[in-house]
Amino acid sequence: MNYRFDGYNYIIVLKKGEELVEKLLHFIEQSGVKSGWVEGIGGAMELEIGFYDLDKKNYKWQTYPSICEIDSLKGSIAHDDKGEPVVHLHGVFSGDDFEPIGGHVKRLVVGGTCELFIHAFQLPLVRQFDGDTGLKTLQLD
Repeated sequence: MNYRFDGYNYIIVLKKGEELVEKLLHFIEQSGVKSGWVEGIGGAMELEIGFYDLDKKNYKWQTYPSICEIDSLKGSIAHDDKGEPVVHLHGVFSGDDFEPIGGHVKRLVVGGTCELFIHAFQLPLVRQFDGDTGLKTLQLD
C-alpha cells in the first residue's frame, strides 16, 4: 500500500494480494485520519459481500472467489464509541459475464490494483449501536 496526501485528500494504491479493509485500518492508524469519505475502483480476486436483513437484524454473506472488477466502491471512515476505527464500505462488482453484484464489503483481496480516493473530514464521525436497526450507525447529534 502506498498513499499520498495533497493537503485535503488522500490517494491510496493497493497492490495485488493486499486485503482492502485491513489496509484501510492500517492507513487510518498511520495517517491519523479521524473520519472521511472513501471511493475506489480496481480489481478483486477474492470478495465477500453482504446484504443486511433489517427484520432479522443480521447479514447474509456471499463469497466470490473469482476475479472481478471493482466498478464502484464507496463508504465512510469513522470511529466507534470506544475510539476504534470503523470502515463502512459498499461496492458494485462485475465478473467476466459483465453482470453486476453488490453489497456491504466484508472482505476484499485486491487483484491487479485498487485505487482509493479519501476525502478526510475535520469533523470526527462516531458510530454507535442503534437498537432499532441492530447496526452501528453514524451519530450526528
